[in-house]
Amino acid sequence: MTEPLYDPEAERAVIGGALIDAVSLFDLAGVVVPGDFHDVNLSHVWQALMAIASERDVIAGTGEVNTVLLRAEMMRRGTWVPGQFSGTTVLLSDIVDDMATSAHAMTHARLVAELAARRRIRDAGRVMQLEAVDLTKPFESVASRAVTAIASAQTASRSAALGPAAHAGGVD
Repeated sequence: MTEPLYDPEAERAVIGGALIDAVSLFDLAGVVVPGDFHDVNLSHVWQALMAIASERDVIAGTGEVNTVLLRAEMMRRGTWVPGQFSGTTVLLSDIVDDMATSAHAMTHARLVAELAARRRIRDAGRVMQLEAVDLTKPFESVASRAVTAIASAQTASRSAALGPAAHAGGVD
């Protein structure tokens, strides 16, 4: 039996950790990119969080990130559509309410990034499978595209800060 390559609770925990401790947002951003979120709504939330953090002095501890600013940023970006995302306010409030602390947010971020990397590798495998059975394409072209597909998956994973150090059980 195969496991799903996403963890909704971990994705919510990353968002919650960033909302509870805005300074940790920069550490989390070194591990997770918006495309790592399987849930498209959470990907939009993460993009908005990144924009808010870059515009405010969050890293110095004088700025803040909260659900009001987040909603405003999402509205500005056009990713908050009343009616379509009417539950997003409740979702954000629930995420914050469910998080007692941001202490494990980095662990959750690493899990989200790893699962995203595995999805990229799975998707690259699917592309390679389709290419391999198309006998009208030259073998060299198929082999080259296979190498490119895997390299792209690896590059995306590295940019999301995966690697042996991410799984060494370090302090979060």
